[in-house]
Amino acid sequence: MTWNPNLTGHFTSLTDFVFGPGYNALNYLCMNAENGTQPDVVAYLLSQGVDINSRNHGGDTCLHTFVKNLRCYIQRESDVLHLLVRNGAEIHALNSYGCSVSFCAYYKEFACFEGLGSYRGDLWDAVIQKYGCNLVKHRAHQPRRAIYTEKYTRSHFEALWKGAEHLCPYWDDKPWPLHVCVACGLEEDSSDGESYVRAGKVHGKSRAKDEHFTDEGSYADDEQSSIDDGESFTNDSRTDGDEI
Repeated sequence: MTWNPNLTGHFTSLTDFVFGPGYNALNYLCMNAENGTQPDVVAYLLSQGVDINSRNHGGDTCLHTFVKNLRCYIQRESDVLHLLVRNGAEIHALNSYGCSVSFCAYYKEFACFEGLGSYRGDLWDAVIQKYGCNLVKHRAHQPRRAIYTEKYTRSHFEALWKGAEHLCPYWDDKPWPLHVCVACGLEEDSSDGESYVRAGKVHGKSRAKDEHFTDEGSYADDEQSSIDDGESFTNDSRTDGDEI
């Protein structure tokens, strides 16, 4: 680091940094996914003691913020989510409006960027199932319909679930859970968007807290409580930083 005599004012530590409407350094980093939230930068902030469960003025944690701002940098975003969850980010945290991270991931109305299809919910499911989540129970009232786009394809979906295909309740890409999809009008040829918004109105706020993980497993890996940047979830995904 070099000294710049033209800089004036005082420096703020990373743990005290607050930007705009209550974003700490980690939450602010997660908001700027457009510039690429790097796992090593996240790991560094955590190693410096930045609060992983700090909330902005709307009650959003870093997980809420990150999920809303996903851009389909698949490898990198998967690594960041694994890193946050492994280090104690609260999967079931609710923001000030009663919305869980899962609720933000599953419904298109919370997405900051378009053209991602069902990527946000698919990625979230692929991550949390690794930490003990039984998706059959967890997402029983949150409909999933496969939506693939130029940015997010079936091959990307398969990469997300590589090695855990048998744990994915919607591996065959049929609308799931079927009874919820039928009730919401989520048919296979439904247009992208309107059906998801309608489903959110039917099953959203009442399920915003989502179902907690079962006793079959804990969402946090106690053996990996130390800060690390984790391993990639697959070897055949795109290189970190390559947008699809």
